[in-house]
Parts: sequence; C-alpha cells; structure tokens
Amino acid sequence: MNTTTSSPESVRPPMGRAATTLLAISLLLYLVAMFTAPFRTGAPQPHPWADGWQVLLTGWMGVLAGIYAWLANPLVLAAWVLTVKRYRMQAVVLAVLALLFGMSFLTQHQILVNEAGDVEPVHLDAIGYWCWLASFGAAVAGAALLPGRRR
Repeated sequence: MNTTTSSPESVRPPMGRAATTLLAISLLLYLVAMFTAPFRTGAPQPHPWADGWQVLLTGWMGVLAGIYAWLANPLVLAAWVLTVKRYRMQAVVLAVLALLFGMSFLTQHQILVNEAGDVEPVHLDAIGYWCWLASFGAAVAGAALLPGRRR
C-alpha cells in the first residue's frame, strides 16, 4: 500500500549549478583565508599577525573588546548550511550579515597585541582578510542564486 500523499508545503528544487559553484568558491576562499595571514601589525616594520585559523580560534576575544568582525564566522557557517538546505532568503540574510560584520574590520585602525595592553596599527594588505571577505561575497551570491520554491 502506497501511503505517500502530496504535501501542501512547497518543494525545494535542486541547488543549481551556479549556486553550487559559488558555494564551493566561498568554501575554498575561506580555506585559503584560514592558512594565510589576514593582516599585519606594527610600525615601522609591519609583520604578519597570525594565520587565519589562529585568528578564528582566538578572535572571539576581540568581541569582548568591541571588535565584532569575528562574528562573521558563525554567520557564514549558518548561511552555508541554509544554502545547502536551500533556504534562500535566510541564507542571503545571514551571508549579508557575515559580509557586513567582516567589513567592520576595515574600520579597525589599531589592535591590542598583548596582555600588557599594547596596541599596534593594523595593515590590511595581507591576502587572508580579502579572501575571507570574498568568501562572504560568494556566499551571498550563491544563496541569492538559489532557485525559488515550486508549489
């Protein structure tokens, strides 16, 4: 006996090639950002701060100091999950929020560098930060290109 009935809920179509490709690009850019320096500090001879994965592990402490850019990481993770589940609107909103939080680091001119409270200037000329931001942009585009629901 076949007990399947058609649900009144809308059906989510497959992701589509463009959305899948952009999701893969977003993940790849994020991985590149994790293994490169996101920024440099110091003057007159700037030096790399740390690799992206180290900043990912310790960056939550920056939130306590008023640097909210780290919050982009859980937001983009949620956006990726929602993209895979094909929740277009929610994924777009979270990816845009991730991009905005990530861009907030552009306003950071100094950063605390040790427990003594010393600060040094921030130089955003390292590739990691830009790959990180590009990852969020690709996540926005990929989520926006998800096909709509069908009834």
